[in-house]
Amino acid sequence: MMASPSAHKAIRIMALNLASIAIKTRFNNDVKLSHLTGDINFDNILASHCDEVHARWRNTTLRGCITLNWHRQMHKGREQIDVSIHCNGQLCGLMLCRYSRRRINVNLRFLEGCPHPHLNPLIGYIMPIGLIIAENFAIAYEAVQVSISNPEKLLIPRYRDHGYGLTQQDKDRERRKCPIRGKLLIKKIQG
Repeated sequence: MMASPSAHKAIRIMALNLASIAIKTRFNNDVKLSHLTGDINFDNILASHCDEVHARWRNTTLRGCITLNWHRQMHKGREQIDVSIHCNGQLCGLMLCRYSRRRINVNLRFLEGCPHPHLNPLIGYIMPIGLIIAENFAIAYEAVQVSISNPEKLLIPRYRDHGYGLTQQDKDRERRKCPIRGKLLIKKIQG
């Protein structure tokens, strides 16, 4: 059963508050990040954020192959979770998730961080922060798992380091020393 818009808003507030606590707890002893955890905040993705991504983040040769258009992804549906990640007033990352109507799964669809160290005090931390946010949305929605759709192949080992596993078919391929497809990664949520 679908929750009302006000229920979704309350769940969003709870999930982001839980994520803030989890980020502070996880990175409390990290020399680079511990002094910044109080300055990390979240918002919805705004059109101005999308404009900044296309104007400032994609002008590097490392990002030339990214074709994602954040403006097109901003169709607001009840099942969509959009989060912009900020630190010290800088836009550091964007993420987009969807949750299943039966609240079984929160699916991380897109996660992108600013590639410029002088603009992004959280460089190198966007992935774990984004995963913490997705996992706390799963907890808030009482979902049993978080999944990642079509992860960048080179990042699969890093996602696995964060507890995300292969599908059974990919586990079988890996066991047989065959290349994995890597279309979906899954992590069960302890709730």
